[in-house]
Amino acid sequence: MNGKEATIGGAVKLGGNPLNLNMRVEEGIAQLLAGGRTALSVADAHIRPGQMGFFADPGKTMYAKFLRMEPIERDDSQTRLAQKFVDDPLMVGWANPKGEWIPASTNRGTVFWHRGEFFDDVEMDVTVGAIASLSGTLSALLTQSADTPDAGYRIDLTLNGGELQSVDLFRNDSPMKLDLGKPLPTVTPSSQLRLVKRGGAIAAKVDGNLLFSRSDGTPIVAHRLGMISRGFGLDVARIHARSEYLADFTFANAPVEWWQGRGEWKVTARWPCQKDWSWFGGTDEVAPILWSKHTYPGDVVAEFYCGVKMSLPKEPGYSNPGDLNITLCSDGKDLSSGYSFIFAGWGNSRTAILRGAKIVSETDAFRLVQPHSQNFSYHRHWYYVRVERIQGVVRFFIDGRLALQYEDPQPLAGGRLAFWSFHSGMMLARVRIWSDGTVDSDPFTLGGTPSASRDLQPNPNNTSTEKGFEDSTDGALPLWEGEVALSVDKTLKREGKSSLRVQNASTGGTMGVLIHAQPFDATQFPALRFFYRIPPEVYVNLYALVDGYYHAFVLTGDPKPGADVKVAGAVPGGRGDGEWHEAEVKLLEALRSLYPGRESFLVERLLVGNLSRSDYRQAGFGANGWGTAYHIDGFRLVGVKSNGSAG
Repeated sequence: MNGKEATIGGAVKLGGNPLNLNMRVEEGIAQLLAGGRTALSVADAHIRPGQMGFFADPGKTMYAKFLRMEPIERDDSQTRLAQKFVDDPLMVGWANPKGEWIPASTNRGTVFWHRGEFFDDVEMDVTVGAIASLSGTLSALLTQSADTPDAGYRIDLTLNGGELQSVDLFRNDSPMKLDLGKPLPTVTPSSQLRLVKRGGAIAAKVDGNLLFSRSDGTPIVAHRLGMISRGFGLDVARIHARSEYLADFTFANAPVEWWQGRGEWKVTARWPCQKDWSWFGGTDEVAPILWSKHTYPGDVVAEFYCGVKMSLPKEPGYSNPGDLNITLCSDGKDLSSGYSFIFAGWGNSRTAILRGAKIVSETDAFRLVQPHSQNFSYHRHWYYVRVERIQGVVRFFIDGRLALQYEDPQPLAGGRLAFWSFHSGMMLARVRIWSDGTVDSDPFTLGGTPSASRDLQPNPNNTSTEKGFEDSTDGALPLWEGEVALSVDKTLKREGKSSLRVQNASTGGTMGVLIHAQPFDATQFPALRFFYRIPPEVYVNLYALVDGYYHAFVLTGDPKPGADVKVAGAVPGGRGDGEWHEAEVKLLEALRSLYPGRESFLVERLLVGNLSRSDYRQAGFGANGWGTAYHIDGFRLVGVKSNGSAG
């Protein structure tokens, strides 16, 4: 510095080949980042802007693939929100900046705690005009938790009639020596106070003028940010806290950092009678799923404000209220690969945390109360849901109350995040994600993107009662457009030269295939036979559509498929073991047993899939995951012989 070489920071060992390095220099702080994480930070009041260069030790070679030098650009703007949301009293929690701060009583008085969990760098701007009187002390806290306000750092700024009298920094309530310039800068109502923490370096500025910068050789791990004012009022709506590891989404712009896994995600009206009140939401699917494109490799906290999309006119307004769900630490393919937080699930009967497909904590104390359109405390309410995975502790908060907690002895690695529902529509007003780092990840290549927007019509030209799937799918169709990928598989077959392969194009869903889409009379074709090869991870039954109702013949799926499906019987010897088996179903006999005395039965279609809503397998839990597949071969309807028997 000043023309002379000086070491201002200790050595740090870096690994990785190649290594992504970034050096950031501001007045008062120099910071080295490796792979997006702080490797070294040093505070020095003499650091000034200047030229930058790269060098290696004598005799060693440095290879740089990409070098870039650019000015630091800071986004000081607030998150974009419609003004009518900001002013609405029902939306203060998520739309108004005041909602970011929670008052709490402590031994130091009332502390306004920020909702966030700041894992690394943090900056905070305070508009002095937010202070009603310019005499008193303003304290900024960066602590280990809201329960221990003295366990961390505290910066005290004391003002008297607008004059800055003193600036003090404390570590665990003990003062740290500061080298303050004299005189202290003048503070006016238009002044901006800026407090910065980068790694182990802390600095404070007024209108861009450095007050102090200070390094801590053994920095405290402190994630929570708080503000205290003594002697004057404080408008917390004019305090702006931010971090490079905070992602804030109001979906006012195109959701380019998310991708649609299932269903249709778009800006849509929450209430049909008020179409101008619209937000981002997922609908039109058995399990609408929205995946993050980013991966969060370490600790992560996510909060979101959500509601159920109204699906029926007037009262009751909601056909299936519940399932406002989120998954953390997943692989981005299957929800059952991470921690899933289910709010008002299983028909609004309970709330739970799942690790993988297993429930590890549950309660019936958190449900949607009177979820109908005449109960305005539900109908207009935005539920505030917060989930955390910090080390091995997993916590689930609903409307500010701890609902469930689980301590995982073998914590899952970080991963992608997903929002999802189950046979319901989910509205998202705002999403915030705090993490200790993010990774840009490429989206997966999908075999097809399920939309479930319409039921495919059968092919009227295919009336064959025998399907060998030798050179084509023989008229078989996905139950829903794009939900499964159908192909002819010549490597796995039971007879002939190929079989029909049905592969899930996403996770969950019905995995349904219309195996015979043409109506037929069961008195003319009283039985059917086919070969099947179903692995243990696939969960499907055979269904016959008669009189507008599906009738289930249990194969490897749910033996109680639900109120909207009638159980007609079972496929004899149905097994999901990944081996070829032959099935024979006496269709007419089963239907006559259900409807004694009836003479004829028009079977409108036959399909294989999972229509059960009794569990979360249609969301991919426990079975029918991403890319799973099963095979069918040698399908035939068995006609009546001249003597009246099937053959």
